[in-house]
Amino acid sequence: MISSRELAYEVLVNAIKHRSYINLQLKGIQHPDMAFVNALVYGVMQHSLQLQHLFHPFATKNIDVEIDVICMMSGYQKHFMRQIPDYAIKAEALKLCDKHVPYAKKFVNAMLERIFEATLTQANSHEDIKGLSLETSFQPWILKMWQSHYGAEFAYDFAMFSNTPSDLFGFVHYDLKENLKDYGEPIGEWAFKADKSIIQHPDFLSKKVFIADIHAQKVGFNTPIKPNDRILDACGAPGGKSLMMAMKVKDQADIICADIAPHRLELVNQTLKLAQIKSVTTQVLDATLTHEFYPPNSFDGILVDAPCSGLGVLRRKPEIKMFITPQDIDNLVKTQAEILNSCALCVKLQGWLVYSTCTLNKKENEKQIESFLKLHEDFICESIMPFDSFSTGGDGFFMATLRKIK
Repeated sequence: MISSRELAYEVLVNAIKHRSYINLQLKGIQHPDMAFVNALVYGVMQHSLQLQHLFHPFATKNIDVEIDVICMMSGYQKHFMRQIPDYAIKAEALKLCDKHVPYAKKFVNAMLERIFEATLTQANSHEDIKGLSLETSFQPWILKMWQSHYGAEFAYDFAMFSNTPSDLFGFVHYDLKENLKDYGEPIGEWAFKADKSIIQHPDFLSKKVFIADIHAQKVGFNTPIKPNDRILDACGAPGGKSLMMAMKVKDQADIICADIAPHRLELVNQTLKLAQIKSVTTQVLDATLTHEFYPPNSFDGILVDAPCSGLGVLRRKPEIKMFITPQDIDNLVKTQAEILNSCALCVKLQGWLVYSTCTLNKKENEKQIESFLKLHEDFICESIMPFDSFSTGGDGFFMATLRKIK
């Protein structure tokens, strides 16, 4: 059997080389030491800048990804998993070198000495961007953006929060609302906080119980859907919010879960079949062209859970902060606006348009809504829902409910 460190190494190298999500790579993998693998993989990704700073200053040339990963894994074990002795860390690192990068064994051995002697960097203040970047392993531009949008204290607190393990939340089929306590700690009408054993529960396996972040649930269950409404979930895969809307009206609606990727909709269809949900159907759709696919006034409500930078879900997808760029965000803002403008044409009079993201960035959130309302005087903003990750343990989300009034 592959060793735990070998598995972690392969996942990390693949994630960095191919920008692949580590949660998808790890999904379904069975290993006796899976807790260690998860901790090591997520820990390295969450603290990558800090870990690289332990040895990068001593390198005289660019470091190959494979070597970088071995050194970062060693640094994480040394400075964040303190029960592991140095000799064991070194021995395992050199085993990985022998198998994957034998030419770098001498270099890695030298870098390990630097790593073992080093100390972690801490910021001198909330204004110390360089120190903050190393302490939290966030790119400086992200920290500066958060400071500008939300204040220096929040920027630091949310960066630190983003490096913590995520809580596990779920919601239930409407037939099981009275049994929330059977699955975990009840939170409101639909939601519960669970431990990892929930994924082995028969009701989870039969799609009567679902996993979703508590703030994602607040979006889905707080859309103004009513029984018998015709609804479009314009960027719907993997289908969680379509399911939430269906649950809210006890499967009495016409909900179209649309997405540009057919393979993602296949997964939605599998879930719908297992869950025996009749009110949701799927449709391949480029949401920027919704108005070309559906005529005006087609829907009582449209949910745009927009493609976004994902800066609110970094506990689950820490690799995002390693690769995201300001240009990526500018491109996303343009796409988000195109989707909103297209979908707006298909909303009935007095119908609703809900816009949501899983990011913290006013360009993608509040300013996106401001720009939309300037272009669409036939809409008003009824509400913007606040989300407090620090009190709930949920991811960073944004939700605005718009109403077509003329």
